[in-house]
Amino acid sequence: MGFDQVADATRWRFGLFVTASVVTLIWVTMAVIESGEPWEAYQAELASSGLWPRSVNRGVLEVDVAMGSQHRTDRCRSCHLGMELEAEPGAQRQAPHTAHPGRLLTQHSPEQHGCAICHGGTAQALEPSVAHALVGTTQHDPMMQQPYVQASCIQCHLPGAVVGSERLARGARLYLTLGCGMCHSLKADGRGGWDYGPDLRRMGRHGDRYLRQSLLDPAANFAGTTMPSYQSSLGENPEILSDLLTYLHALTLPRLKDPGIDGLYARPCTTCHAGLGGAAVGTIRHQCVWINEEQEQLRCQSCHTGELPVEVSFAGFCPVVREHRGGCFACHTGYGG
Repeated sequence: MGFDQVADATRWRFGLFVTASVVTLIWVTMAVIESGEPWEAYQAELASSGLWPRSVNRGVLEVDVAMGSQHRTDRCRSCHLGMELEAEPGAQRQAPHTAHPGRLLTQHSPEQHGCAICHGGTAQALEPSVAHALVGTTQHDPMMQQPYVQASCIQCHLPGAVVGSERLARGARLYLTLGCGMCHSLKADGRGGWDYGPDLRRMGRHGDRYLRQSLLDPAANFAGTTMPSYQSSLGENPEILSDLLTYLHALTLPRLKDPGIDGLYARPCTTCHAGLGGAAVGTIRHQCVWINEEQEQLRCQSCHTGELPVEVSFAGFCPVVREHRGGCFACHTGYGG
């Protein structure tokens, strides 16, 4: 085969043109991505993947979320459009395009509630490092991921009342059984009965490291504090510690619904359960997690083997029930006493 100088030069120039074109295309693409907003790049990635059945370039997506008397703009879906797509069996999608686990979105629509109401962060931000941080800080919001995302349930639900809030319910019980309320009261006035510690509902949100250190080494954050260290009881039990931290994160969140105690549960048990054996008997299970777990102590028959006294005989709640009513404040807000 002879040497064809013209043909070889043509092939060389064509190869050089193709290489230059590819390099230019890559350079232009990178320049566009770097000069554009992160949400634009994420929406473009989702469009090129073929996962979204229609044009993905939908711009900045905003949800106006009512937070009690205030409103908050939530723009999380601008980057996290992929969460609304069902996960394909065996497929692995990278963040921020991963599908939302479970079926929570069927009851908590992102188009209505946004994302930050459950996952925290700075909802109005479009820069990921800011959007994923505690408001006004550079610290990653612990509620972004498990186990602390359960803390958000307390805004609308009683701890333990819905599936997925079990850790929150365990944390509320720990708060009571460890005696936290003796100093950090959850009553309406926020005053403790032993040593007046700060009202934890009004201290603002903190990172996980700060709260963890406050429990295991309180003097590190509060010099001269009288608060004891819980290193011996919680330090070697990460799951139990996470339960309590979940509840502590929840205490500072606003209540979008007030799970107060209605007229029935605000009255003494003997309003209905009085007389021989108790007027209301049967196998009905109480809705309150605390009452169910403490039923052996709260059962009237533990003290009254015969006829149960009516409320007028002791002017209100019996002493045992009155002692336990302090536990109501761990879940029921807006209920002073």
